[in-house]
Amino acid sequence: MAATVYYPFIRKAIDSRGLPSIDTPISKPKPTNLPLIDANTASKGSWVSALAISHGEYRLTPKGIAILGMGGGIKRARSAARKSFSDPAVGPAALLSSGCIEVKERIAWGKKPALLVAVVTRLVAENGNDPRRVTTESVEANHLEGMVAAAGSIYGALVEAGFAYSGSDIKKHFKAATFSDEKAYPWELTKVSNSFWDDRAMVRAALGWIMYKTGKSAVELDKDDFRIHGLAGMVAAKYKGSFVLALYKNGYIKKPKPSEAVDEVIRRRAPYLKERRFCKDSVDHILTVKQIKPVQITTAHFDELGLGPLLQRYDRNLNRILVAAGYAYSLDDAAKHAQNNRFMNDRIYPWEIDSHVGNDFWDPDSTKAVAFKWMLHKRSVDGVPKDPCEIVTADFRETGLSGLYAAGGNSVYLVEVCCGFAYSHREILIQVRNARFDGQKIYPWQLNKLANGFWKNTVNRGCALIWLSHSFPDGSKKVSDLVLLDFKLSGLASLYQFYRGNATKMSADASDARSVAARLSI
Repeated sequence: MAATVYYPFIRKAIDSRGLPSIDTPISKPKPTNLPLIDANTASKGSWVSALAISHGEYRLTPKGIAILGMGGGIKRARSAARKSFSDPAVGPAALLSSGCIEVKERIAWGKKPALLVAVVTRLVAENGNDPRRVTTESVEANHLEGMVAAAGSIYGALVEAGFAYSGSDIKKHFKAATFSDEKAYPWELTKVSNSFWDDRAMVRAALGWIMYKTGKSAVELDKDDFRIHGLAGMVAAKYKGSFVLALYKNGYIKKPKPSEAVDEVIRRRAPYLKERRFCKDSVDHILTVKQIKPVQITTAHFDELGLGPLLQRYDRNLNRILVAAGYAYSLDDAAKHAQNNRFMNDRIYPWEIDSHVGNDFWDPDSTKAVAFKWMLHKRSVDGVPKDPCEIVTADFRETGLSGLYAAGGNSVYLVEVCCGFAYSHREILIQVRNARFDGQKIYPWQLNKLANGFWKNTVNRGCALIWLSHSFPDGSKKVSDLVLLDFKLSGLASLYQFYRGNATKMSADASDARSVAARLSI
């Protein structure tokens, strides 16, 4: 058999399990005389570049992710590789020779159950020994898309490796009313398709499981229980957002009379819910009379309808009263959602109210950071949050966060700095002085749109050149040795226009940046 080429992650999994050589996959083919893709092919068949990287014959290497992603992660690296792949000046041959991509190895996962178990075991271990934390991102980062495709889904791979309960296991648990935390249930994973809930047995099992997790009976469950335990998506997709309807349709509760339900709630949680109920009734009255949505409510509506005293009780803070009425999330709720990267759509967030908040609302950087993460979620595509590098001014305007943009100095870059997503100018100079670039945050030149006149500043150009020279995994490359391809692969083609191969001018700008960094006070 030909010599085998394993990716590091798979090789570590094989070594840790002591798998015999019989599990050796087919060695990957060697490319020969790869042609460049001409401009006509690229324009007429964009699918070529769309499928070639990671979904076709080639995949990104760790070196490619480091060079092309430049701190923006796999998604940005893949996008840059696809553009270069269809560029006649670069093409697949150049990407292969630079080590940014490689030909995929072929593994017959369906015929290698021991290998699948070994790889999934290591994948779970690297995600804190919790199968519930295995995500699409961690699969892609370790080049395991083929394994997941062979198993049907991440859940399928976890079942085959013994880390998740199968459908038959779940039905047995439901029938015996004995659930367990030993393995993962499919709805505990980060993503479950809506079609999964077409199986009513799975729905009933999930409802039984949530009672097991909360220790509550069906009549005691509330909306937050479903949200906290990851079943809000099922309720939204199959039961019009009503958890009561989900319980009723699956035989867990009887259909209550409205008055009886309210009386029972007030009897069990008297003082708090009486006021909460009054808040909700008041807000509902405004929404009905004015025929508006919760996001459109203003303090004037309360005053016009004689509800000024109620608003005064909440310091005339619309968000607080909408939280009490069950229509909005508090800032603390929003911070928890941001921490878990799980924003919801069943209530509104403080910054969504049309009449909005005062300017002092944006003073804490922590509030800016939470709202910025929410914006990334709102601009997501196919469930993947938007890359911070791709955010532009229009994103703030179209999501109603113009106030955040203004509070950040009317600059995308400055907003990302105060939100903790980008390096400040001072932080960049410190990295230049120390000759160490960790890439944990975004550099200004990695944004899709640079500020006007950014490259006219000598220090900005010098910092970018030094950063580029240190971005090669095999060691630092001299600034004077940088060539056009280096600039193109790094997304800095616009910077190259200032030099056009003039090594002396590049070295002079880099020297100026180092001088400024050396004089920087600690």
